[in-house]
This record gives sequence, structure tokens and C-alpha cells, in this order.
Amino acid sequence: MNKAPTATQFPHYLKPIWLAGEILVCLVFSVILNSLCSFRLADSFCIGFLSFFVLFCTELPYSLVRRKPQLFLSPMPWFLLASGVYFGFGPLIYFFGNEEAVMYSQAVWHVTITDLYRVTFVNLTGVAIVFGVWAWRARPMIHVKNKALSQDAMASAIIVFYLIGLPPRCVMILADCGLLDFTLPGFVGWIANCTSAGLVFLTATAIRHGGVWWLSFGILLVLDITSAALTFSKMSILLAVIPCVFGYMLYRPKVWALRLIPVFLALVYYASSSFVTCTRDRLQDNSSIWSRMKIARSYFEKNVEPKSSDNNEDWWIRLNYANAQVFAMQDYQTGTAGNSLMLALIAPVPRVLWPNKPKIESGREFYKKMTGFESASFGIGYFSEAYWNGGWIAVIICSAAIGWIFGTVTLALAAEQSVGNIWILPIALLWVRSGARVDGWMHTELVGPGVFTLVLVGLLWYWVGSPADRSIRMRMRRSRRIPKGGDIS
Repeated sequence: MNKAPTATQFPHYLKPIWLAGEILVCLVFSVILNSLCSFRLADSFCIGFLSFFVLFCTELPYSLVRRKPQLFLSPMPWFLLASGVYFGFGPLIYFFGNEEAVMYSQAVWHVTITDLYRVTFVNLTGVAIVFGVWAWRARPMIHVKNKALSQDAMASAIIVFYLIGLPPRCVMILADCGLLDFTLPGFVGWIANCTSAGLVFLTATAIRHGGVWWLSFGILLVLDITSAALTFSKMSILLAVIPCVFGYMLYRPKVWALRLIPVFLALVYYASSSFVTCTRDRLQDNSSIWSRMKIARSYFEKNVEPKSSDNNEDWWIRLNYANAQVFAMQDYQTGTAGNSLMLALIAPVPRVLWPNKPKIESGREFYKKMTGFESASFGIGYFSEAYWNGGWIAVIICSAAIGWIFGTVTLALAAEQSVGNIWILPIALLWVRSGARVDGWMHTELVGPGVFTLVLVGLLWYWVGSPADRSIRMRMRRSRRIPKGGDIS
């Protein structure tokens, strides 16, 4: 009989012998590169450092979800995976990218080998602090068991989620296409997240029951991907596909599928890169939906050629944030630190209550400060943003705060899952996105969703009670101590 896990057990990838083994493998890899390739010793060890970052951030979420499957719908695994991709794999372009890709990355901001060591150390320290605080905060979750979801409730949830999410989703599509002349409140996008929750349940239901559910799934998935493609955004296309992955794992949580999911998402990202690059070249401001459909159609008819070279590895360039992070660190050290953390004070205020609220465009303002142009928007990641605002002290404080927030959210989601509450799924997906958007800005990806979650959870608890209250009600109703609909007070 298997021994039940205790609160002191950790995944084997956190044990010292495994960490030492991973470090040793990366060091051997560095020595081999130095011996067989033309890399300098400093370059080889930097590659080994980045490789350890990637290995740590990809194996750890797999180990966590394998031990506790409900963590799949929590922010931490996706935070780790995204950190490995953006801050570990992305900077490897300086060593393995083609000449044009390296030149382009250096043209944005010049990065030396010393800069890469420093910025990777900041990112690795931030990830370690976040995970450590999260593990401490979420320890009670080890003893929480999942409850099977009701199929009848799932069917009702599909209808409700689409009824709630479709109107704001249509407005979001218009905003993403640049067809609105006003700033859309952030909560509209969060409410539109209900359609993704509906697609998760629809995928699971179609796999289980088939028939007309497959037809509904196919129609809604095609519409979802088409609307995402017309925004000419790789992230939108990914967000249209990810709910299907969640739905599959909800019905068949197989261990082997966990390793295939990153590969599948990477293929989707790579396949969408060519489409987005080519169509964006022909995109004009405020293009209508019909114009965008013509541009997309011309791409599939092979009539569109990208203005830039196909050999610049654009997909890899977009995964590299080292140049922007190096600028942020140097900017702080020269005495011109950023103040983006102060925006957390105004970000949660709805525009309904503050019509003249300033438009928050931290990415565009940062890009202008770095390059002098306003033609693009840059993210630098949670940890570099913290360093840009307050150096190492801010990195430690913000990383600990992020770990505490992720741990609290994980505990709350586990409590809801333990009583079979399916209505919490939109909030779970919202925090999965916040974890995966480690390349974004904290006031946008953490503060806003945090306030929105507090409001929704407060309303939920007001209407149906806390998870503990509901568990007590169900036990007492089974024993017929109170009638259905009665009070337990």
C-alpha cells in the first residue's frame, strides 16, 4: 500500500542530490561545448548556466503536476515553464541563433556575456524565491483531495459560461483589431475569459460523450481560432488552443501527456509565427474585419511574402528578453530607475469609476525610453521590472509577494476543487494566464487579476458560502440533520 504524502515531502527535483546532478550535467555539457565547438570557456559556462535554468524550470512543473494533478489548473507550473522558455531558452539565441538573429537582438540593446550572467542570476534568484514562498504557503494543499465533477453540472456550465463570456469576447476582438476609439476596461477581458472555461468543459464533454458534442466543439473551436487569427497575434492563437489542452487533461490526466503538452504548444507557436509575421507586414491601422480576412486569405493562397528575411528566426527573437532586461538593470544603476510599480495603485480602479484614468502603457513607454521610438511595446518580466524599480531589495520583496499570491490562489482553488465547484474555472484560467505571463508587467498581470478575483470570490462566498460551509451543508444533508435549503446556524 502506498504511503500517503506528508507536508514535508518535496518533488525529487528539489532534493540536493538531484539538483547537484543537474548542475553536474550542465557543467559537463559546457566542457564538451568548449572542447568540440568554437565557444570560449566563458560562453560555454554561460550556456551551461542557461541550460540548467531551462532544465530546472521544465522538469519541476512536470514533477509537481504528476504528484498533484489539480496543480495543472494553478499558476505555479505555468509560471515555471514560461520562466524557462523566456529567461532560459530565449537568451540561447546569442549562442545558437543565426547571424542575422544575433545582430538584430544586439541592435535592440547590446548584451555582453557578463550581462547575460547577471540577468540570468537575477531571474533564477526570483524564480527560486517565488517557488520557495509558494511551497511554504501551499503546503496544506497536499492533504486536499479532488472531487469528481458532475457531468450534468458541466453541461450547464458550458451554456452559462458562453452566455456570459461571448458578448465581452466580441468586444475584445474589435479592440484587438483596433476598431474601437476608446480604451477598453481591463475587466471586460477577464469576463471574456468565461468562453475559455466553456471550451475546457466542452472539450472534456465531447471526448466523453461524442455525438453532437463533437459538432458543437468543432464549430466553436473554428470560430475561436478564426477570431484569434484575425488579431494577428501569436498569443491570441495560443490562448484559443490552450483550453482544448486543459479539457483533454481534465478528462484524461495522463502522465505521458504532460511532456507532450509543451511540445504541442511550441509547434502551435512556431506554426503561427510565419502567419503572424507575413500578415502583420500588410496590416494597416484600424483595418476592418473584412480587410483582415482578405490579408489572411492571401497568405493561405501564397500571395503574401514577408518584408523581412525568413532567416532571421523571428520566433526565437520574440522569446528573448535579455536585451530589454539588461537595459532595465543598467538604467537603474545609472540612477534613472523606473516607477512602474507605482502604477499598481491605480491599475485596479475601474474606468467606470474613473473615466479620466490615465492610459497605462508601460511597455510602450519602456520601449521609447530604450530606443527612442514608440513603434512597439516591450515587456521585461516580473524580476527585471522589480530590479528596474528598486534593485535587489525590490527583487526579493516582489518575488516573495508573487510566491505568496500564487500560494494563496493555489490553496483557494484547491479548496473549491475539493467540493467539486466547477464555477471557479474562469478564475483558475485567469491565474494560469498570470503565471504564464511572467514576461509582462506586474500591475497588469498580477494586481488587476488579484482585485478581480477578490471581488468574484467575495460574491461567490456571499451567495453559496465558503468551501467549508458547503462541505458541512452536504454532510448534514446526507445525514438528514437539516432539510435541503435549510440553514446550519
